[in-house]
Formats: sequence, C-alpha cells, structure tokens
Amino acid sequence: MTYFDYQSTAREAGIPDDVLAAWRAGFEREYPQDAMMLELRLLRACQAARGGDDQRKRVVQALEEEFRLLDKMPA
Repeated sequence: MTYFDYQSTAREAGIPDDVLAAWRAGFEREYPQDAMMLELRLLRACQAARGGDDQRKRVVQALEEEFRLLDKMPA
C-alpha cells in the first residue's frame, strides 16, 4: 500500500533514484513497523529538497548525518 506520492515530489526536486533508495533504507531503520510514517518522512525530505541545488545538498547532508547517528546507536 502506498500512502504518499513521494516519488513524484522526488522527481520534481531532482533527487536521483539511488539517493531516494538510500533515504528509504535509512527511514526503514527508523520506522520498521510503520509504513505510513516512513513514507511521510520521505515525502517531507523530498519537499525540503525542492529549493534548488543548495537546498538539496543541505537535505542530503542532514540525512546522511542522521543515518550515521543511527549506525552508532545500540540495537
């Protein structure tokens, strides 16, 4: 089931498929049992990245840092 059309927003923002897949993998770790929340986070990240190249780079960097911090947390 799909809750939000984050793919269209990602295309509008110029987010490459591999980056979107990495974001999805990161959010799946945060919300393993909540598909709606996972897709909402993806949608919001894609919306935040729509402000142009600089904005997209800032979002990519922020999410990379967030996912690195997840790696450091105990399971």
